[in-house]
Amino acid sequence: MTYQDQIDRLRDMELGDPLEPLMRFFSISTAGILIYIYTGWTLALVWAAYFLASSTLHARFISQLGDEVTQREVNIAAILFANLQISFALLPTYMFCSDNRALAVVGAALIAAQMVFQLRRSHTLPIYTAIQVGTLAAVSAAIFISFIPSYDRPLAYVGVALALAGMNFYFWQGVRSARRMRMRNQEETQKSLQSQKMAAIGQLAGGVAHDFNNNLTAIIGSLELVQATDDPEDHKLDVENALVAARQAATTVKQLLIYARMERQEVVMVCLHEVLAELEVLTQRLIPTAINFNISTTHTEELVCADRHQLIAALINLIVNAADAMPQGGRLELRTQAVDVEAATVLIDGAQLAPGRYVRLSVSDTGHGIPNDIMGKVLDPFFTTKPAGKGTGLGLSMVLGMSRELGGGLMIHSNAAGTRVDLFLPSARNDAPACGATGDGN
Repeated sequence: MTYQDQIDRLRDMELGDPLEPLMRFFSISTAGILIYIYTGWTLALVWAAYFLASSTLHARFISQLGDEVTQREVNIAAILFANLQISFALLPTYMFCSDNRALAVVGAALIAAQMVFQLRRSHTLPIYTAIQVGTLAAVSAAIFISFIPSYDRPLAYVGVALALAGMNFYFWQGVRSARRMRMRNQEETQKSLQSQKMAAIGQLAGGVAHDFNNNLTAIIGSLELVQATDDPEDHKLDVENALVAARQAATTVKQLLIYARMERQEVVMVCLHEVLAELEVLTQRLIPTAINFNISTTHTEELVCADRHQLIAALINLIVNAADAMPQGGRLELRTQAVDVEAATVLIDGAQLAPGRYVRLSVSDTGHGIPNDIMGKVLDPFFTTKPAGKGTGLGLSMVLGMSRELGGGLMIHSNAAGTRVDLFLPSARNDAPACGATGDGN
């Protein structure tokens, strides 16, 4: 595991949950004030301020580390972490060694809480583990020395020393075991991810090879027919067939680039009304006469953040898919509507749609629907249920890639009565997510 991986995990622990640091600040501040009121010790207020400053300094430093973490930066982070550990341990140790039993109990509870907290964290950086163990050893030594006047017999020295040594040993073992388990889990997760990546690459390579083999076969066959005949009409037909196959190969490459996000989208404010008008013209020859196609719109003047050409291509993909699902005819509808998403919404791919204003473009059909056993595969690249030569399997995955890049997403609702695909795109209104904002989905 690299320094970067370990610092990333440390950063996630320190800053991943914004509630945890706030609770820590509140608890330490309250504890310092209460102890000061009870004892009158200025040390209690100094301790709280020292710990909060040390915690802030450590968190700020690791949050500002870049993508290439060096040994020097790790050492600085470790020094700040050691300062943080010492700042916390000072007052509980002092309280534990006092003659006041109430303060001693509170001090012991704080020390125990710190031990449990450190075990739960299970830092993967070895130097952090050493600092944890070293801090507890220093606390144990301070307790042992402070109690020396209370030891009445030599056996007391041995008993206390053994008890403290045992506590340190089991804490060290616990930290080591937690660290080892954490690193093993991370390694297994990385192996699983690598295996999934290799499977995806294999599927992608197989799909690309299959599609290009079909296209090349058509191109080569058409060109061979050109060589085999002298009829100009046959030449013209064969050349047209070759061009169709070549264009289909070019389309596959373009869809792959969009899916891989290598072809960047020119995200601008697009007028929905203009897009729908152009789409209506382009789809006239794509939809069989047996299908009743209707475009139903509200908020037609709404502006969306999108690449105009890719948006039209995505909508054509959805419309063609819907038409293919109704070989005997049916109803196909494209409905648009501006919606306000008030809470994060889970999408079909597991990503989340952030709250904000969006335009929902819904393509619905009255076809046979998507079987439940393949619903989880329809977004996979090159997955298609269409006959050979009828689809690349990149349609939905391309639409998904485009919507993710824009900060939108996809929802699919399907049953025996038909299918509806909802494409969400950020509105270009001032109170909506900014044009070009991306969403990771997690």
